[in-house]
Amino acid sequence: MLAGLRIRPIPKMVRRHGVKCATAILLLLVLRIMSRHVFIRGSVEQGSLNAEGFTRMSWRGAGNVQQTPLSADQEAIVEMMLHAWSAYKSVAWGKDTLRPISGTYETWFNTGLTIIDSIDSLWLMNLTDEYKAARHWAETSLDLAQNHYVNVFECTIRCLGGFLSAYALSGDILWLKKAEDLGGRLLPAFRKHASGLPTQDVNLKTGDAKGSEVSTSEATTLLLEFRTLAYYTGRSEFAEVVERVMDVVRKNLPKDKLVTLYMNPVTGGFIGNTKSLGARADSFYEYLLKAWLLSGRTDERWRKWYVEEAQAVNSQLVKTNFAGMTYLGELRRDSYVAKMDHLCCFYPGVLALGSLFDVSDGAGQRNLKEAGHDVEHLTLAKELTDTCFEMYNITNLKLGPEIAHFDGSSVFIKPNDAHSLLRPEAVEAFFIMYRVTKDKKYRNFGRRVYTAINKHARVENGFASVRSANAESPMYIDKMESFFLAETLKYLFLLFSEDESFLRLDRWVLNTEAHPLPVQDSEL
Repeated sequence: MLAGLRIRPIPKMVRRHGVKCATAILLLLVLRIMSRHVFIRGSVEQGSLNAEGFTRMSWRGAGNVQQTPLSADQEAIVEMMLHAWSAYKSVAWGKDTLRPISGTYETWFNTGLTIIDSIDSLWLMNLTDEYKAARHWAETSLDLAQNHYVNVFECTIRCLGGFLSAYALSGDILWLKKAEDLGGRLLPAFRKHASGLPTQDVNLKTGDAKGSEVSTSEATTLLLEFRTLAYYTGRSEFAEVVERVMDVVRKNLPKDKLVTLYMNPVTGGFIGNTKSLGARADSFYEYLLKAWLLSGRTDERWRKWYVEEAQAVNSQLVKTNFAGMTYLGELRRDSYVAKMDHLCCFYPGVLALGSLFDVSDGAGQRNLKEAGHDVEHLTLAKELTDTCFEMYNITNLKLGPEIAHFDGSSVFIKPNDAHSLLRPEAVEAFFIMYRVTKDKKYRNFGRRVYTAINKHARVENGFASVRSANAESPMYIDKMESFFLAETLKYLFLLFSEDESFLRLDRWVLNTEAHPLPVQDSEL
């Protein structure tokens, strides 16, 4: 795991002053290499090209990206990762997802999705053998030229994000080659219609693109990955297509600033009248803030737009019931519906992350240690995070349901909404809230969540989604989602890190699939 490490030539003074000096220098060099083996600190200069012509990355000040020793909680989470990974490897190796109950597999993209989605989790957890196995498979068996339609959004956040993160963490050029290959295969989706909005699906081999509509989140949650790909490869076309998408969205934005769930890729306009921070719209709001962070907090377009959207969300979708519980509802034809998807639990993490860099007043140039907090956003983030935990706490199995409903004095789960897919959004919020506030209650929240997962979702072949979090005993859905390894376990692992420089929030931006991308140090 030392790919990308540059060893400088031995200085002339060593050759002049003999063995003692050489020994001292050698000892310092060994110590430096050992520290890099544990923490993999960056040393490759931005702008240098290797033999293949790819631009190498810059880790300047990016902080630690591997950590030892582990806390007891992290040891438990690594064991969960190994249990999930081992089951996948023994039953479904090279396939997209594991069916843990039947001991079979599921094909979706036909790209070994669980492997690609898990690479950076394996790296961060220092699971060297497992990482090497994943890399060997990618080098020898992965063929992206699949005569198969893939969802552009899902393939971008999971596969393209996974490749880019693996490259950013390891410096291994294999992952950048895969990222550029995949990015090129996704580009035809942006060229189908004059509006520039991507189609929903594209064939990775033929480039045929299809889909009469695209969800707003699917169209807009491509910005980080394609800009990062452009940054690494020097190919501006990757950035241009996603910038154009965001221009179209901005041009057609409703007066109340809240986007609807779907867009028409032919006209570029919005479709429907439901407005929510749940499925189909969620990560649009997330990526506005993260685009600003990815730019090194220099691109004011994204900061200003994010602040506008946060104000619209906070004033129109946030409510508090008589019991003092704050939640995010949705608008349907301008009527308020007091339901909150588990997916909405990403939002308190985003609010807290923005507050860390004073996003509302534009003070984002300050360093992490110097930054103050946007009090209003952070207060709301705390309230919503408590609600997200309560969604778990009210169920019999203490697992997160898909949707919670609210009335004047309580929160409740309807039978059809009680299934638990072991989603990551709540533990993502716990992780960011802990990093921002250092309040140990968020670790307690996370501990209770992973304990419940281990108790009720763990099966012989990995982990399975649960049909009802309100059942007396679990009944299973025959699927282990790749995001369980990519996101849920990763966020839990990060939550319990005692090393504050481990994946620093001012140097890394995690995409919506929890793949870390380094903050960019220069313009494209």
